[in-house]
Amino acid sequence: MELRGELARIMRTYLMEVLKEGPAIYARHFTVQEIQDLIGFYQTPTGRKALQELPQVTAELFGYIRPRLETVQKETEDAFARILRERGYGK
Repeated sequence: MELRGELARIMRTYLMEVLKEGPAIYARHFTVQEIQDLIGFYQTPTGRKALQELPQVTAELFGYIRPRLETVQKETEDAFARILRERGYGK
């Protein structure tokens, strides 16, 4: 029980810090009118469905991407190493 409480405290603190940045991040990317338009959209049936479904869509996409990241990383490292060797910068 103590561990659960400590985890909750840490996550709450972390989440509060992250959420403090939310308005500034949105302000860098959207005008006031665009934010009002987004709010209007999320009040439509499609917007409400998007709010409901997008977390699952995102999870499924990351589930598809995650196992492939290691392969992409290895291929990138190998290609960079080869190029550097060809140019005399490595073994």
